[in-house]
Amino acid sequence: MPRNPVSTGALVSFSVVVSWEEHRIVADIRISIIGPKGSKIHEYARKTSSFGIANESWAVPEDAVLGTYAIEVQAAKPGYMTGQASANFEVI
Repeated sequence: MPRNPVSTGALVSFSVVVSWEEHRIVADIRISIIGPKGSKIHEYARKTSSFGIANESWAVPEDAVLGTYAIEVQAAKPGYMTGQASANFEVI
């Protein structure tokens, strides 16, 4: 999760870990960056590694709207329940 707060022009890096019970799993994930006004700013779609991990980053535009952003993640794998998680960060 990014350090809070971040400034415009900064690179926000984050990691996603997908697990079921005590085991990390390979899953399809969709990561969305949601802006302060509730609109989707950016989206990634990919698989986690064989360790159930995905690392991503997003460059905050220099002209980004200031406020609270959300990182929303959905993970899916056939035979498993779909998982969701989110976290917020502040752009100042």
